[in-house]
Amino acid sequence: MGNSDGSARSLSDILTELESRLSTCTPEEKQKVLASITKIAVSLNSARTQPVPEVRPDIRDDGFWQFDPPREKKYRRPDFDTPPGSYDVSISGSHDPSRAQQPEPIPAKGTLPDGNVRKPLSDHQTIPSDAADSVVRKYGFSHEGLLSYVTVRSRTTDNLYSHFSRDVALSHRSAPESEFRSLAPVPFQSYVPQFSHMSSQQIEYYRAWREEVRNGSYPSCDLSYIILYIYEIINLPDIIPPQKGVKILSSLWIAYRGAYPRIDGFLGEWMADYCLIHETPLPKALLPYIPRIVPKSQFKEFYLHPLLILARSEEKNNVSLFGRAVMETLSDYDYTQSKCYLPNRDFYDAELPYLLGKFITRAVSGSIPPLSLDRVYSLTRESYSGAIVSPGIKMRIDLSFLSFSRKAESRQVITAAVKECENRIRCVLGIKSKLKTDPLPAEIQYSLTAALNSVYPLTARTQNQEPDYMEYYEPESTGYDYDSAAELEYSSWTNTERLTGEDLISPSPEESADEDLPVGAIVSAEPAADTESSMSASDSPDGRITETRDQDMTVKGAVRAALDGSFALFCRENRLNEGNTADLVNSLFLDILGDVIIEPDASGTSYNLVEDYRKDIEEWLLTF
Repeated sequence: MGNSDGSARSLSDILTELESRLSTCTPEEKQKVLASITKIAVSLNSARTQPVPEVRPDIRDDGFWQFDPPREKKYRRPDFDTPPGSYDVSISGSHDPSRAQQPEPIPAKGTLPDGNVRKPLSDHQTIPSDAADSVVRKYGFSHEGLLSYVTVRSRTTDNLYSHFSRDVALSHRSAPESEFRSLAPVPFQSYVPQFSHMSSQQIEYYRAWREEVRNGSYPSCDLSYIILYIYEIINLPDIIPPQKGVKILSSLWIAYRGAYPRIDGFLGEWMADYCLIHETPLPKALLPYIPRIVPKSQFKEFYLHPLLILARSEEKNNVSLFGRAVMETLSDYDYTQSKCYLPNRDFYDAELPYLLGKFITRAVSGSIPPLSLDRVYSLTRESYSGAIVSPGIKMRIDLSFLSFSRKAESRQVITAAVKECENRIRCVLGIKSKLKTDPLPAEIQYSLTAALNSVYPLTARTQNQEPDYMEYYEPESTGYDYDSAAELEYSSWTNTERLTGEDLISPSPEESADEDLPVGAIVSAEPAADTESSMSASDSPDGRITETRDQDMTVKGAVRAALDGSFALFCRENRLNEGNTADLVNSLFLDILGDVIIEPDASGTSYNLVEDYRKDIEEWLLTF
């Protein structure tokens, strides 16, 4: 405060001195001085009312590195010594050490912490735990097929579609109010169709369509209506007997699989589950469609089982059906793409599946690996995957079965067998070309050959039989006429004479002399020596090759004509072919000069002399 008072007295002195001087100032200066005095007075009053801050010594430390004390650690490591099934509950701020030593038990499933039973929030029912995985049905099959044992168990689930069973039962008993013909098509598209998702018009259309199906008529409709009817059959085994339900499912499948190929995918699985759960065999009406269904099914042995039993009877239709099903499932070769298929379509379709089925049945019955049934497979299926099923309908199916299609080597063997069957068919048809096949194990090859020979034995006739079209290439047999042959020979020599310019028809003196000889006369094979014609290249004085006298004259005349530019005229006058004459001349000069001297022009119609060799040709003519 002392410093503050000192400052105030010094300011008072200043103000007194300023007031004494105001009398000598002009009015403007006096106004400025009064403003300054006012500011000083305001500063003086503020200095009196506010405390003066303490002046800290300059020690060059602003306290930047002075940290607050650490906070209290709130995390506590868990106590792993606490027995399982319990946990400790503590509240921050009111921690009781004695309470921490007594962990509270975890509430039982389905109850609240206070011990009261938890009640469901909806009408979704839960299957009792004591009924979980209980065996509903257990049975076995005969040893002639692939299936061995089946165990059906109930499945514990919190089903969300408990209301669906009531809706399905109510709709099943409800009759349509109108006939199907009087109703206009009502579209209905749903991935999971339910009655709660349908309008009144869609429900009425569904009931009318279902009535038509019950009467054996299958009008066109959307796929969702078909799936909803399948759900109805699956969920009402007590109202719709399984023996009747499987026939309805198969009839729906056959009627609508052409319009909706997707049915093969999901109904192929649901049909297998439905038959296995209720111990119901497949309808015979569905058997012809199995070859197209098996490749799309996950549990292929279910559909191959009845076909194998039928194929063991060796009836041709049954064997062909089994062979076609295996071929569609395991073969990588499609015989319908063969170049020989279209001309022989009917024979291929009738015989090739039969031959393959014959072989597979023999191999399976004879336990020939890899087609032998020497291994037992186990499989657990969840029934009706992707379908809406009510509580008590969804089951767990434990399967025990045999299989030859699950082995890695089976596909290679079946593919090679299909090609071998086609080769045998080609042999029967007289087609010489054959398919190249992979080598098979000796035991499999022997069984395949035996199966093929049992139907079409490989005889000499089938091996060497000529195809029917070869008859069009056989020469006509009209006998031999000597006069016609002589006339044909004479006309041929006449044409040759016209082309070459030589007299080839008139007999030479030597030939006439030969004709006068008796039959037993001996004629010498050595011709008379001619000093000029028999002279070799080494005997001639200039070392050049000489020809016979007639050819020499022809060559000399042709060369002179070529020098004069009248080669074509020379050939016409002497009835010679320009090309042959040019070849005769060039063959001689190839030995003399090493090149040809007469070449055709660009058009190839006339021949001209090579001017580079004119001087050499003139010298050759002087020495000729």
